[in-house]
Amino acid sequence: MACVWKHPKSRYWYAQFGGEEGKVVNRSTKETDRRKAQQIADGWEHACRLARQGVLTTDKARAVVSEILERITDGAETIRSEPTDAYLRRWLAGKGAKNSEATAERYRSTVEKFITHLGARASRPLTAIRVADLDSFVTARAKLRSTKTVSVDLKTLAAAFASAYRQGLISRNPALGVEVAKVKSKERLPFTVEQVRALLASASGDWKTCILVAYTTGARLSDVVGMRWADLDMAKGVWTYVQGKTDEKTVTPLHPDLHAHLERIAGDEPAEFVMPSLAGQGTGGCNGLSIQFSKIMRAAGIAQDREDQKSGRTFAALSFHSLRHSFESHLANAGVSAEIRRELAGRSDEAVQRGYTHLDTEAMRQAVTKLGSVL
Repeated sequence: MACVWKHPKSRYWYAQFGGEEGKVVNRSTKETDRRKAQQIADGWEHACRLARQGVLTTDKARAVVSEILERITDGAETIRSEPTDAYLRRWLAGKGAKNSEATAERYRSTVEKFITHLGARASRPLTAIRVADLDSFVTARAKLRSTKTVSVDLKTLAAAFASAYRQGLISRNPALGVEVAKVKSKERLPFTVEQVRALLASASGDWKTCILVAYTTGARLSDVVGMRWADLDMAKGVWTYVQGKTDEKTVTPLHPDLHAHLERIAGDEPAEFVMPSLAGQGTGGCNGLSIQFSKIMRAAGIAQDREDQKSGRTFAALSFHSLRHSFESHLANAGVSAEIRRELAGRSDEAVQRGYTHLDTEAMRQAVTKLGSVL
């Protein structure tokens, strides 16, 4: 049975107990209170007994230490052993308040899929999660999704566990021991200038406006169809909007073709959508905006070059998003700097740099005109 004794040259009580190998161990408890020192000694002896029996697991060790801590603090403290699913959802709640709705939803989707993958293990302490848990999740996801998607999933989980590490909840980040096998995937292609002209010739009404806006601003489809007359300053020739994906305010000069087109169709009500027949429609589905655009492509004689993916979906090398690629690619070929291209397209990968760099609107306007005319 464990006991405590006082060394004449120390103010702390020492614990004497049977160690892991059966030998007597003497160790300072770093406690001046004999009652607390005895509780520590009893806990150490209990842990060593379990170790000798070969049944000392991580969970049991944490339970022993937690019990010691709770006893010597009269229940005021215990080791934090938050269940994995509870921690991850708490982390999600914090991220949701700091990120755009789209980003928060992507985080939520990844976390919930990981929790489902863990099954019953999701209710175990966060410290019970191992590299193998992350690795098996990545392997399972790789059978269904692209390498890029799986990499984003892993980065999301790595961020969650990194936060837990900084809080002292875990001793290491298990996601750092996992790698995603790199598989060369098909890339999105830009439209040529001739193809953009063919699209505009095949489109009519709001779709013609939509294509012209996307090609000359590099904006995403959801942001384009959400354009309102109130967002446009025709006198200054700029469009100001907040990106749905990043929540970043973006000010884009209007290309001469777009400016002239908008003046021809200008509405009287600032609150109205510029493309009312497209506003509010979803991108997916049998009649979604993406399918509608595909029909315009076919009418223009442009093939999408589709490829089946592991997820059961198909990837199109050319799609509406290719207009964003066209915008940046054509500007790059015209000699426009990467810094100005990032600012014009409102890309968030250089958000910090944009915070320190202020580009003149006229410089960006001149850059946009290098796209040339498509009308």
